[in-house]
Amino acid sequence: MLNWDNTARRGLAGDIFLHNTPSVYGSWLTEAFNDTLKHKTNDSKKFVFINAWNEWGEGTHLEPDQKYGYSYLNATKQAIGKTINNPTVSAGSILFVSHDAFFAGAQLILLNTVKWLSKNTSLKLKVLFIAGGKLLGEFSKYAETHVLTNSNNGDELREIEGFMDKDTNLIYMNSVASGKITKTLSQFNIPVLLHVHELQKSIEVYAEGYIPDILKYTSHYIACSKAVYKNLNENYKIDTNQINVVHEYVKNEVKAHLSTAAKEELKKKLGLPLNKKLVFGVGLGLFWRKGADIFIDVCNYIKQTQNSEDIMFLWIGDFVTDEKKQKYGAWADHYKKIEKLGLEKNIQFIGTKNNIRDYLQTGELFLLPSREDPFPLVCLEAADCYLPVVCFADAGGMPEFVQDDAGFVVPFEDTSAMAEKVLYLLNNEKDRAKRGKVAHDRFVENFSIGASMGKILKTIRTVGSITPLVSVIVPNFNYARYLPQRLESIYNQTFQDFEVIILDDCSSDNSLEVIEKYRDRPSTSIIVNEKNSGSVFHQWKKGVEMAKGKYIWIAEADDYCENTFLEKLLPAFTNNNVNIAYCNSNAVNADGIIEKDFYNKCGYYNGLGYKSSKWENDYINNGIDEIKNVLAIKNTIPNCSAMIFRKEAFLKSDLSKIENLKCNHDWLTYVNLIKDGMINYYAQPLNYHRRHDQSVISKNAKGYKKTISEYFLSHLYIAERFNISDNVKQKMESLLSTNLKNNWKEIPSGDIRRCYPLNKQAFSIIEKKYKHKNSGFCPVCKSNTVFYSNEDWLRDHYRCMNCNSIPRERALFHVLDKNYDNWQNKKIHESSPSNRHFKNVVEQYSFSQYYHGHKPGSHINGIRNEDLEKLTFPDNSFDFFITLDVLEHVFNPDVAIREMLRAITSDGAVVFTVPIHKQLMKSVQRAVRFDDNPIKYLLPEEYHGNPVGDGRSLVTWDYGQDFKSLVQKWIGSDYEIKRVNQTNDKLGIIGEYLDVFLIVKP
Repeated sequence: MLNWDNTARRGLAGDIFLHNTPSVYGSWLTEAFNDTLKHKTNDSKKFVFINAWNEWGEGTHLEPDQKYGYSYLNATKQAIGKTINNPTVSAGSILFVSHDAFFAGAQLILLNTVKWLSKNTSLKLKVLFIAGGKLLGEFSKYAETHVLTNSNNGDELREIEGFMDKDTNLIYMNSVASGKITKTLSQFNIPVLLHVHELQKSIEVYAEGYIPDILKYTSHYIACSKAVYKNLNENYKIDTNQINVVHEYVKNEVKAHLSTAAKEELKKKLGLPLNKKLVFGVGLGLFWRKGADIFIDVCNYIKQTQNSEDIMFLWIGDFVTDEKKQKYGAWADHYKKIEKLGLEKNIQFIGTKNNIRDYLQTGELFLLPSREDPFPLVCLEAADCYLPVVCFADAGGMPEFVQDDAGFVVPFEDTSAMAEKVLYLLNNEKDRAKRGKVAHDRFVENFSIGASMGKILKTIRTVGSITPLVSVIVPNFNYARYLPQRLESIYNQTFQDFEVIILDDCSSDNSLEVIEKYRDRPSTSIIVNEKNSGSVFHQWKKGVEMAKGKYIWIAEADDYCENTFLEKLLPAFTNNNVNIAYCNSNAVNADGIIEKDFYNKCGYYNGLGYKSSKWENDYINNGIDEIKNVLAIKNTIPNCSAMIFRKEAFLKSDLSKIENLKCNHDWLTYVNLIKDGMINYYAQPLNYHRRHDQSVISKNAKGYKKTISEYFLSHLYIAERFNISDNVKQKMESLLSTNLKNNWKEIPSGDIRRCYPLNKQAFSIIEKKYKHKNSGFCPVCKSNTVFYSNEDWLRDHYRCMNCNSIPRERALFHVLDKNYDNWQNKKIHESSPSNRHFKNVVEQYSFSQYYHGHKPGSHINGIRNEDLEKLTFPDNSFDFFITLDVLEHVFNPDVAIREMLRAITSDGAVVFTVPIHKQLMKSVQRAVRFDDNPIKYLLPEEYHGNPVGDGRSLVTWDYGQDFKSLVQKWIGSDYEIKRVNQTNDKLGIIGEYLDVFLIVKP
């Protein structure tokens, strides 16, 4: 609601409501709308009354004022939009403004910002360009773009208004060069955030004439370095509270420092001088600003000081030949000095390069002779390549990065001092390597995209009054002694886009005293129950219902975490199918001693039928598979504090059956959350789970009957809703018995049976009706089973009750069984699997996924990255190469097939499935891409699922009836392709697109 204070009229009988803002008001109004829609079925009664338009005396008004402008009216409009579209999803809209789309530092920063936001938030993004450029196409991949065509003020205003969202929350201007339209943008009465990448000289060059407009209409500033921050404050008198420092960033790409031999090999590939120590400089634009003339002078100094033939200075980038500056002369004259000074063999300007890091990896150090450079990205790229940096003091922000251990900072324009430090590093390999590693580690820790974007996003949401992405719910009951560590670990997260909801359940210790110290922290709500709820789950529900965020983190009051918890886990949700992301936990005992990797080491996962390595490595799994093989047996997420879940999945779940459980409500909540999605596990222990003497499963013998009963109810709940295998049913009971004996040594065996009456007969009568169901034998799990589906599209839904396989997987296994004896004992590689079927039966099994943009043969989160068109395996590596529905997603299937054939032995086979369209006589290519160029779409985009990345895989081919002959043409007469399409309802091989292909030598 709005603020209200009528004490001027009512005195002590008056009412006061304070601390309202447009954001709080908008959230309240959204809840009021949703409550009205929920409880008022008659359209004639669906009204929400707001007091008032202009009750100025009581401080209650929607009418625009000098403090908030139109913000309350915008909040009203946004609340209506959220209610109509989706009340559970936090959303906001940002208009980015860039002076152009040229390939340069500020524009690349903006591109990476837009790209990151598009993948990691629910924000609606649009980018307005004052002029175009070569990056326009890249921007359009991640946001809607528009280039201004009108320069007349009135036409310009209408053009911008036609492009931007009507509910735009924030205008984000990138660089002072975009400030020329600040005055026009001010007419929309939307907060303006300016990201400043320039120091004083550049501001005078790029923003001359409209600096007054920038200062008048900008609401807040992001400075790319402390040097920029200082300049804004001292030269333009901008209040420091209006400026946030967020250092520039680039993506971490280099994983290891190249050896000397590897450097020489890369030099050879790039056409660089061999057996020389390379000193790199990079820059384009204004030579005097980048200090290219100083680069030449440093080279000359070193030649005169140490006339060594093994040192080469290389500059990447170009300058305009006739560029001149009165103080610094003409670039053409400086360039001629190279010949005059006899430096032709010592220095080269090699022009612009797209793959700068390939070049930098061959170098020994990076030289930054810039006279003015706010925070050059190329220095971060050099640091990523393990190069120490030598730069000037008082020339920009790079000394903030270099400090005294990642290179050297020398006095401004002191060429000899710079040259001496370059010489020192070239002649001291050990210190050079040490400083290079410091530079690399500092970059990865503090200047990569993850470190900076959280800060940018926090600023965006603060200035634009946009709701947070994550809601952190802290349920507490008598944990005052642990609360400070718990709360500090939350507030110190490197990812800051969250709200905190502290729920105290009528604690009797000094919890409230501790909690009150955090009341003024940003985005913090404190709710205190007057009476204990009697259930932690009730507190969960209350918190989720209050939450504004899209994702929920239940951070229990006695636990704590690493400050990278959110940063590490949230990226899992870029896959829209992931409903839970959780991490490994360290345990903390009653004495406060940390037991690292506790759950892997204590045997917590024993008896589940998996090797312990499942929880020693990152994984992502289909929710049904995880439930049927893991969560059906026991709760394998031992601490909810280690988990983040999607709020929408919680709200959609019917949790009424589990509300009254005392200790297993969390377990069954997880089951409900992932049954229609996926689960992502992060093996690094980011959570610290405090284990008390008074655990939920009490060791007091008086409590065992209730505990066993809850296990029975939990297993029954799962068995009634999922087709659990006999093997897993047995594990349910045996694991329970084992756990009980560990807790209660003298428990009577008869009591176990009375409290836990599940057995084979009981399980067999827990049946459900399905639209399609048939008993048979599964070729995948080699067991009698029931195939079932409630969907008519059997291809993806006709599953085996035991192993969860689908028809095309069973068809492929059946073909292997029919054609090869003991194929399970062979060496098999599978590309891009979405399940574990082969891994479960083949000892010599390996697999790979495709991560676009990463080096083939490398490992991403423990998974090998392979491009089917450029396999890194040696010849004759495998007996079988298998793919399931992959070839319709590659651009050049002919190349991919030949690569797979190269990788198999002479008596081996390539075995695969691929959809063949019955009505399509000739195969059609849907999309093409040459090298790393953008994709060209020949037909409208179509995507299938993907077990990695964003969960989508582009369909590049529609294969028709000519596929077999087409493949035969690709592989030639040395190989033969066989097509098998045999439906068999007893084997569960029925449905659509069940063709299996084998390529073998005749």
